Amino acid sequence: MTQRYSQLGLSRREGTALKEMLVRDELVREVFVSLPGGRVTLLEPTEQGWKILGAEGPPTRHGGPVHRFWVAKIGEHLEADGST
Repeated sequence: MTQRYSQLGLSRREGTALKEMLVRDELVREVFVSLPGGRVTLLEPTEQGWKILGAEGPPTRHGGPVHRFWVAKIGEHLEADGST
């Protein structure tokens, strides 16, 4: 999460407060991905969160947040390896 906070121009404290508010207000839910060195926290909009975003819901053809995380990671690996 701290990497994303930095990309958004937020301090760790600001980002954590914002994330906690979104979770508390049930606009997003935390999804955890276990990795050998720890875990990654993903945020997935809830039904209410999608409505606020003006969308019916998540894209149905591209899997859930964990699937999309792994697709991106594998793509990064293949690109770095020169396999793409």
